[in-house]
Amino acid sequence: LANFVMLDIGQPMHVFDADLVNGAIEVRKAKQKEEIILLTGEKVELSDEDLVIADDEGLIAIAGTKGGRRVEVTFKTKRIIVESANFDPVSVRKTSTRLNLRTDASKRFENELTPVLAEEGMAEMLSLILKMFPEVSSGPATDVYPNPAKEWEVSFSADYISVLVGAKIEEDSISDILSRIGCRVEKNGNDFTIIPPMDR
Repeated sequence: LANFVMLDIGQPMHVFDADLVNGAIEVRKAKQKEEIILLTGEKVELSDEDLVIADDEGLIAIAGTKGGRRVEVTFKTKRIIVESANFDPVSVRKTSTRLNLRTDASKRFENELTPVLAEEGMAEMLSLILKMFPEVSSGPATDVYPNPAKEWEVSFSADYISVLVGAKIEEDSISDILSRIGCRVEKNGNDFTIIPPMDR
């Protein structure tokens, strides 16, 4: 399901076996030469520049790149922790490149995903789980989002668009095209002010 959500909306997801997680989960920098055994069975050594996810026992994932084997979900898993996060693209790229761990998740984070996708990913993942297993109960979500992304405005004239494109674009067409890609459009004479969706 996690891979389905990632392929559907572009938000990487990860699932941990809750009964194998020891204590609280935190996102932190790795300690120099700290090691983790990945889902693939490969052991990697990290530097103090790598962002990781850890519990009280140690590392459980390399943030935005690859999960650890110790908390891997198996057919014996009874309870899960679902992670939908947003990680710094530069940090993910440096770690995944240095470790030669190029994954579908790291590639998406490197492209600087909008943080609003994390909530959408969590909602879709939980919806799919409940459709497949209606008897499942879920606990509260924990959201750490100290600096939420903000909408922004872009202003321009119809004439500017025509010059930029190199052909005359009618004002109604400009409004229609921008609305169809999710922009909120305000028109004042020959001028436009738009608020693009957060993923653009």
